[in-house]
Amino acid sequence: MAMAGVGRRLVGRRGQLAYAAAYGLLPRTLLMAIEARPYAMSSMFAALALLLVVVYRRRPSWLRWVGLVLAIAAAMLVHLYAALPMAGLVAAAWFFTKGRRRWMLAAAGIVSAALVAPFGVATSRQLGQIGWLASEKYSLIETALVQSWAASRTPPVPEISDRVPDAIAAAMAVVAAILLIAVVVESRGRHLRRLAFALVPVATGVGILWIASLVWTNVLQGRYLTPVAPFFAMALAELAIHAQRRWIRGLVILLMVGSLTLFGFQQRTYAKASGTDYNLMSRVMRQSARAGDGFLIDPIQDWVFSYRGAVSVDPGAFSTLIDLAQPTKPPLDFAWAHDPPELNLAAQEWLPPRIWVASWHTRRAVYGSQLAELGYHSVYAKSGVPQGHTITLWEK
Repeated sequence: MAMAGVGRRLVGRRGQLAYAAAYGLLPRTLLMAIEARPYAMSSMFAALALLLVVVYRRRPSWLRWVGLVLAIAAAMLVHLYAALPMAGLVAAAWFFTKGRRRWMLAAAGIVSAALVAPFGVATSRQLGQIGWLASEKYSLIETALVQSWAASRTPPVPEISDRVPDAIAAAMAVVAAILLIAVVVESRGRHLRRLAFALVPVATGVGILWIASLVWTNVLQGRYLTPVAPFFAMALAELAIHAQRRWIRGLVILLMVGSLTLFGFQQRTYAKASGTDYNLMSRVMRQSARAGDGFLIDPIQDWVFSYRGAVSVDPGAFSTLIDLAQPTKPPLDFAWAHDPPELNLAAQEWLPPRIWVASWHTRRAVYGSQLAELGYHSVYAKSGVPQGHTITLWEK
């Protein structure tokens, strides 16, 4: 609604549709919204801040000024890295506005920063959490194009990581760059004011993180760029509105198709790339398990990498099975499920004739060895990604 309001005031009804559609179709907006991430909320407040800048420049009032201060502050409170595109928004507003209004817009940014400063200081130690990113080895193409444009994760399948979304995202980023250059060249300098206004927050929000990742430490994650989405959408909408030649309009259509395709990939149940490969066990259970089968998961006492996450994200696949290590479901008190203590199968009074076991490739098989000693035989095995699990069916 905010982006539609911006487009309506700047361009008219055509702009209203273009701005709203560009923002809604952006893969980064969709992904963070699907996952209910706070980055999506930060992006929403950034869109509201953009709207309030537009309406204040046309008809200033104290109520709109206060609303702008609160919108900028809210965007940063939800996600502190939103300070980068918000600074770009204030800078663009100051540069493209004349008279007393430009100073009031600058003051709005300063007051917002002052409101957020105590929170920023109190949480500054959390910046150390990005230390783990420094050890991650991202390619420049994946970091600069794929993560900035679309998904921050690669949807996996049990046997091999699916790189199709990455390829589509990279191609769409290239198409967007070609579209930008083509429209700028074709327009010969006309209709570029709003485009330049949009690109300033994009430059501060994306460029600074890129530079910091290259010269300092790797701080760049695709989700951190979500607050930039309203301004990138504004730029894409302007390109779509002012495209004249058929081949340039074709690029706009191609961009829309690519975005919808990425939306389809992101709608899949398991959109997160992970060495645990949660999809594997759930899929095997739905395809091959029988009601009354038992299942066991080798415990590792690690609440992030425990394969019980597969049960947490898709409990329906296990609804007819017997969790031998945890026969009664405990209350859900944490985002990830903890592994129960290791079970001594020889001490159990009864075991079902068919038992499914999930074991790590790189760890000792806890329950497989116990079942072998009790006379069970492995009759089926399915392996996932190289760092993931093997699902084995044992029968007696």
